[in-house]
Amino acid sequence: MTEDEYLIALARAITSREDLIAAEVRPILLELALRIRALLFQSFGQSASQPLRALLYSQLRPQILALLQQLSDRYFAQISTTLPELYPILATIHARFARTDAVPTPPLGDLLTGATVLNRSARDLLAPGPTGISPLTLQLERLLDTTIQPALLREAATSKILASVIAVRTSNGTETGTLTPLIRKGTVLNAWLDRLGATTAALLWSLNLPIQQEIFREADPPEFYRWNAILDPKTCPICIPLDGTTAPTPADFPDGAPPIHPRCRCITVPVFS
Repeated sequence: MTEDEYLIALARAITSREDLIAAEVRPILLELALRIRALLFQSFGQSASQPLRALLYSQLRPQILALLQQLSDRYFAQISTTLPELYPILATIHARFARTDAVPTPPLGDLLTGATVLNRSARDLLAPGPTGISPLTLQLERLLDTTIQPALLREAATSKILASVIAVRTSNGTETGTLTPLIRKGTVLNAWLDRLGATTAALLWSLNLPIQQEIFREADPPEFYRWNAILDPKTCPICIPLDGTTAPTPADFPDGAPPIHPRCRCITVPVFS
């Protein structure tokens, strides 16, 4: 297996799983955003004052948190299913490049620890804490708050606040009948989709590092590692100058081993003498 074939195989395996998770998460998020929109509509009405709406919003927070936690739990279940499916595929690709038959099969607990987002493991990010709320749930709640609370302070119309959560196509401009959701930039729904997409990418791409460390420990050790960034219009200015640089081990790169930010698609490539 050549280096190009190695990188293409890894990218295909990971991005296909990203697409599958995104396809599963999207309708769940649409439903969630519509339910929160309905809660706000029913609570605020059309004539509530700013102080009253702020109070009503604070009273809705337990219900909203419960809905967000349900999403987090379902996402955690998806990740817990995807990691054991993806790991052996990636391990086989790495092993073919290393010319070894060593393909480890770690338990799920180890996979949830090895998959990370900015040095936070999948378990730490997705598992509910002592209060029953996961850190991911709190991140999603903050994204909602950063839209709703400033709008309340500006005394924005309730219709504007609802549209900022999720844009919908209505019949004759009314709130009755079936609401058709629209994904638009600047809405809470769009921010949630972006956050979960970045989280998924980081978790899946981060699997490469522990697999490399395990497999190349069994095979002939590489002479050094070279940073490989997928160079396309999506490549960030942080990763472009790192492409092609080398280090004795992945941990020895200036910013540490990839992925170094959400949606980072970089990988260190072992170079043998």
